[in-house]
Amino acid sequence: MKFLSKLYRQTSDLFIWLKNHVPAFVTSDGFLRFCIALIFLKTIWAIWVYKDMTYGDTSSYFQNARGFANDGSNNFAWSPTYTSYFGMLYYFTRDAYTTVIFHRVFEIAAIVFLMFELCRRLLSPVIAFLLVAWWLLLPINHNSLYEVHLFAFIPLLLCLYLSTVVEGYWGRAITLACLALTTILVRNEYAIASVLFGLACLVIDFILPCWRNFREEGWNVLKTLAIYVTMGVVTFLIAFSFYDRSLYKYPALKPVMHAKHALNMAQILTYTHQQRTGDTSFSPWTEYQDYMKKTYGNDLPTLSEAFMANPGAVIQHFTWNLGLAPNGFQVALFNVRAGDDEPDYIPTPKSPTLAYSLSAAFFVLLAAGAFCYYTLKEKTSLFAVHPWTWYTVLCMALTGCFVIMMQRPRPSYMFMLTFSLMLLAGVALYYIIRRFQLEKSVTTYFPCVAVIIVFIFPWYWVNRGVNEHRRPLLAHVHALELAGIPNLPDQRVILLEYAFESTAYAWGAGVGQPLGPYVQKATDFASLNAALDKDKFRYVVINDEQLKQNVLKLPGAGAGPIPQGWKLLAQVDDHDAKTFVLDRLPDMPPNIPTYRQVTQ
Repeated sequence: MKFLSKLYRQTSDLFIWLKNHVPAFVTSDGFLRFCIALIFLKTIWAIWVYKDMTYGDTSSYFQNARGFANDGSNNFAWSPTYTSYFGMLYYFTRDAYTTVIFHRVFEIAAIVFLMFELCRRLLSPVIAFLLVAWWLLLPINHNSLYEVHLFAFIPLLLCLYLSTVVEGYWGRAITLACLALTTILVRNEYAIASVLFGLACLVIDFILPCWRNFREEGWNVLKTLAIYVTMGVVTFLIAFSFYDRSLYKYPALKPVMHAKHALNMAQILTYTHQQRTGDTSFSPWTEYQDYMKKTYGNDLPTLSEAFMANPGAVIQHFTWNLGLAPNGFQVALFNVRAGDDEPDYIPTPKSPTLAYSLSAAFFVLLAAGAFCYYTLKEKTSLFAVHPWTWYTVLCMALTGCFVIMMQRPRPSYMFMLTFSLMLLAGVALYYIIRRFQLEKSVTTYFPCVAVIIVFIFPWYWVNRGVNEHRRPLLAHVHALELAGIPNLPDQRVILLEYAFESTAYAWGAGVGQPLGPYVQKATDFASLNAALDKDKFRYVVINDEQLKQNVLKLPGAGAGPIPQGWKLLAQVDDHDAKTFVLDRLPDMPPNIPTYRQVTQ
């Protein structure tokens, strides 16, 4: 009986504690943070099981990341903060796949946290929850092709968040410093936002006080100047710390920066020309030279040089990109487009009915919000609470408009512009709630809505893994690592797929860097067969389907699983696909295992 009596008292105390504390927690910001964390986990769960390694740009950045992990170096011209972060993870994991996957996961986590905290301060916790859930619902965001674009979004959100926490002279100086560092170390195009914000600071903090009354305001102006100088010194020291570890310093850095800009211009001008004319007979990424020389007289011009050489072609490029903007905004906001022309470099979903319906709903929400604001009896502008934060958002959005015109309305290029539109939708919802005096009801009942959203929110990678479970690039990387091919001039390799990427992750030679004499990409089967005939290459990385088709016309193919005259060095089983590394020499070097197999 004593035990039951004690248990009853403890149970009663527990229920009393729950009654007193649970309602407060459920209606608090902490509960919404907990729900956001659950949505985030549902979004990224099993990404480490089903997502392949990232090809293209990420494999190139991985080379600089590897350098940072080994000796702390970076390339100041190519997003040194990103490659340093990338390299720091690689330093601890020493596994390329783990690093690639989890550096994306950590970026998404940082974006989700900063976005919620920022929107909570600008709007309300409820609206912040809805905006973050909206952002996570769209694969075009969290499954963006390259992680560097997700990383570039983080300092912008951090800049905005700091501007809501620290206000006044210090707040503006810190915001300007963040914008300057983002421009120097992450994305150079944000020089536009830095200049626009800096001009506003110059007018508000220096010109106007001196214009009104210099004698009375002079001392305050000097104190303000000291604040800006202090933040300028901090900015310089941070930027110099990266520059000091750079592989390229001035004057060697100048041609590297020029080559980066000129290569980008050549590729985007060529790609736009191909999309506009339908001419896909050559690659805009590697075979742009003839078109650029013919059109602009230079295969690697800067923007100004291209405009001076052929202003009409550059204007056509700008107008075409602006014409793609509606499709780009639809994909960025709803992950679906109505038009035929692709705003991204990779295919995006097309559904005119759904895209137009969601676009109409978005504009109806904005119109309803504007109507509710103008019919409010007591008009309190949200923009007056954190005016400099909203102005910073405007500066960043204008930078996004420039990127649309110069590059294209690719959703990953305009994360900040898309977020600005989401914020605008949040402002509209805020005024609708205020107009109908729903603040108390929303605070009371929204936790139930949040729980429902968490429950119905899709498991993105778990669901996707049902149909897409192969990871061919990872299979190539594992195959090369298992084969143990020595890095010697006479150990030459042919890769039919992912030549740059797989060697970048496995060995260290990658996109934008010489592959060396030992690797050739299979861009032309005939030339590769000729190379094999001349005994120029020793190893071949090939999958089972290509082996069955004998695409390289290997001697002895068809006599069995492995062609006669070849030895199997490594085999990676990727579900129902297999990747092989074959050695054509009959005598194996003693330091190379005869056969290794792994299932991933």
